[in-house]
Amino acid sequence: MNTTKTDEIINKNIDQQRISILMDWLKSKNIYIHSAIKLGKRDDGFFVYTEKFIKKNTIILKVPKNAILSPKTSLLSFFLDKTKIPSILSVCIVYMYEKSLGQKSPWYGYLQIMPDKVDIPKLWNHEKKWLKGTEIEYVGGLDISELQSAYNELILPFIKKNKEILNQRIFTYNNFLKAISVVRSRVFEIDKFHNLGLVPFADMFNHATNEHIHFQTFYNVCRHCGLIYCKHIFKLKKYKKTQYEDTCDMIVHNSPSAFDEVYNTYGTHGNDILLSRYGFALHKNKWDRISMSKIFQKNDMKSDRLLWWKLNGFNASYKMGLFKRYFSKNDIKNYFSSDSNNHNDKEIHSYHNIQYLFLQDSLFITFPSDPSSPLIFFIILLSLSHKLFKNLEKNTKKTNIYILNIIRLQLLYFHTGSIKNLKYQKYTTLLIIFKINKFLSNAIDSRLKKYNQTLILDNLVYENIKTQENKRKHWTKIVLQNEIDILNNTKKKCIKLIHKTKLILKYQKLYSFKIKKNYF
Repeated sequence: MNTTKTDEIINKNIDQQRISILMDWLKSKNIYIHSAIKLGKRDDGFFVYTEKFIKKNTIILKVPKNAILSPKTSLLSFFLDKTKIPSILSVCIVYMYEKSLGQKSPWYGYLQIMPDKVDIPKLWNHEKKWLKGTEIEYVGGLDISELQSAYNELILPFIKKNKEILNQRIFTYNNFLKAISVVRSRVFEIDKFHNLGLVPFADMFNHATNEHIHFQTFYNVCRHCGLIYCKHIFKLKKYKKTQYEDTCDMIVHNSPSAFDEVYNTYGTHGNDILLSRYGFALHKNKWDRISMSKIFQKNDMKSDRLLWWKLNGFNASYKMGLFKRYFSKNDIKNYFSSDSNNHNDKEIHSYHNIQYLFLQDSLFITFPSDPSSPLIFFIILLSLSHKLFKNLEKNTKKTNIYILNIIRLQLLYFHTGSIKNLKYQKYTTLLIIFKINKFLSNAIDSRLKKYNQTLILDNLVYENIKTQENKRKHWTKIVLQNEIDILNNTKKKCIKLIHKTKLILKYQKLYSFKIKKNYF
């Protein structure tokens, strides 16, 4: 028997032992798992599957909250409660601490099955240059400075202050990087008491956009003690006592068939977040978006239009409902609260700055080839004649109707490919649509130049993805291919619409259909 075959058998036996240790530990902690649910192992990691069909709304996992690993359940809770360390870093600290205890940790059976690290791009070496210009770079997925600051300013002082119980040789910067990569990829939002935490077995389900299960927990518990009914709540307000089993559950949302892998969803994330946080990417990810705002920042454009956009763009877009397709009201609310804590205490221009940042973040092209409504609005603004722009400043209501009509026509063509609705539009409207697509096509060319020009997709060749470098090539190729396809497909549509609009304009001009008066 050759060495490779022997190693495979040994590794398979080790994996089975780790699964057995985990399952025994789960049972000891009164964690319920549906009898059909099983844990398996393959080359790319662990996965969960079912041995039979499971009905919708079936609970397949129930984890008591005293079994989760959080800053409130660890022995370090007494020390962490006295700090202002952010929740995600607190989870990282307790994870490192409990893991350092080995078999002495109450969570050993759970922690022993975890990977040493998740291979996120922040931890890559020379391979980072492959992702230059991608959305991963734009969201900070290659920049490690934030983690360096967090370690030096928050983690290290905590370690030094509690050196009697924390081994400084274990809490090194390199170990912190590995730990935070694991924690960020597995952490769940639990409730008001725990905030964030690691939920045993719930983190073993892989991600898919057509997921089978959803995570569910009772969030509004007492923030002082974690109970649903307690003396703290009783003192604050009238509260009807209810019998409730305080657990974190996985519930079937879309029934899996026998021997299907059972998938969870990590959220509506593009590959920028999936690779940056979870260490993988998806082919033709329907949540992929290509940001375009930085292209326009470096463009030589009319300053009066940019100033109007900065001061009025958010309110105008909101009133016209341009954000609705892409963001819920909660999305917008959360953006403002997360990007500007206590912004009410700041000068009013700070609030406008947050509006502008949100507005700029809404300038994107989505999979497979759809420019966002705010992006089209912004390009319309740049395409208007001086006279029409002045009218835009004077007559908001009438202008909104006009702009919405142009956005509707643009998106309708991109979705259907039909020019039926364009044929009978006025000359000025057609001219703006022509300019929109000319401008967008040029912007896409500029965006494509942001990618690593020395890296050709064909050069990312690998025989298998078992080695670390080949895995990184694999994920890079998926990310690059998806982003470049989105941009190229959008450009193709722009060029077609430019050509068709040009023909209609020539026809109208030839037969004197050009309007003599502007719409507004």
